[in-house]
Amino acid sequence: MSSAARAYLARALDLLQRNSIDAGAVDWPVLRAKAYEVAATAQTSTDTYEAIHRAVYLLHDAHTRFFTRTEANLAFDQATMSDGPPTGRILPGGYALLTVPAMSGNDQAVAAYMKGGVQAVHELDQDHPCGWVVDLRGNGGGNMWPMLTALAPLLIGPTLGYFVDASGKRSSWILRDGQLFVDGSPQLPQPDNYSLARPQPPVAILTDPLTASAAEATLIAFRGQANSRTFGQPTAGFPSANEAFALSDGAVLLITVANDADRTGHVYPNLVAIPPDQPVSHSKPGPSTPRGADPVIDAATQWLAGTPACR
Repeated sequence: MSSAARAYLARALDLLQRNSIDAGAVDWPVLRAKAYEVAATAQTSTDTYEAIHRAVYLLHDAHTRFFTRTEANLAFDQATMSDGPPTGRILPGGYALLTVPAMSGNDQAVAAYMKGGVQAVHELDQDHPCGWVVDLRGNGGGNMWPMLTALAPLLIGPTLGYFVDASGKRSSWILRDGQLFVDGSPQLPQPDNYSLARPQPPVAILTDPLTASAAEATLIAFRGQANSRTFGQPTAGFPSANEAFALSDGAVLLITVANDADRTGHVYPNLVAIPPDQPVSHSKPGPSTPRGADPVIDAATQWLAGTPACR
């Protein structure tokens, strides 16, 4: 192995060992030996990729990933959103439905997502809905902060949740004047300090097995909030925080650095699905679903109808 390849691989392994929440469960001398064995003939950084993938696999954390430079550019630098911004409509009975898709991309994509989501909430609120349905089904995650900014008028702060690292240190998610912070550090420059026509409404949150990562964090922000309830199916099981570490050739290690916790302090283990408060065995409607048929939305609106705000 060349000295350059060895230094590159050592840097990747050091990042994993120092930052992964699973680092304490790994025999690092054994893992490092296996990685160096795989990369024994490596001459360039690219030649070490198989060894890095092997090291990530040995963490047994499906939420930690290694991206080549090309993959990283596609994942993090796109100016457009693959799923578009949040959209909404008024349901029978006068309830507001806000569909919140996955969010990934660069600052331009983040701004477009937030603008669309904020506008959707403001437009729905013109009907003065007594209750809201937030649909996170199919949302594979990405960046939680644009999602929560769009949903800020529905959230009751200041504390929405926490990141909990391997040492047990907690970093608070704070909502203040429509802006989101982690331990005092603003996460996005554009706050949404909009006040609903009917403040602090009941909120039903819909989930399914594709609700993952940042979408699970968005769900967790509602956990413990008065007048909120979840419906559908258990989530994907990645309620944890990732941090991106760039390597010298543009590749990126996306490492799970913390678990998520809700406002009550309850910590959600990584790789464990979050069950709904009210299970409904039905996936999100597709092209073949009969028009208007959605038992999960039906269960959510039935609950909303019984809340004091909607009676």
